[in-house]
Amino acid sequence: PPLGDALSLATAFWYAFYFLAVRKAREQSSASRVMFWSSAVGAPILLVVALAMGEDILPAGPGGWAACLGLGVAHVVGQGAIAWALGRL
Repeated sequence: PPLGDALSLATAFWYAFYFLAVRKAREQSSASRVMFWSSAVGAPILLVVALAMGEDILPAGPGGWAACLGLGVAHVVGQGAIAWALGRL
């Protein structure tokens, strides 16, 4: 569908922009510092978007908290590895 194609294209554009920004930031900063600032800037923006969309902010139960913990670990490992690698490659 055209909407899916457009969203995929937008995602690819912003992810490529993220890679370029992290690579540039890694020229002068450590991977942990880059990850801290990307999270510190991104989290409030995503909070505002979630609130504007009427989403629940806090998980409803233990399963929701486990999902949040899993997403946090995946973020640190995945994006941290990308930030580390972009400073080395």
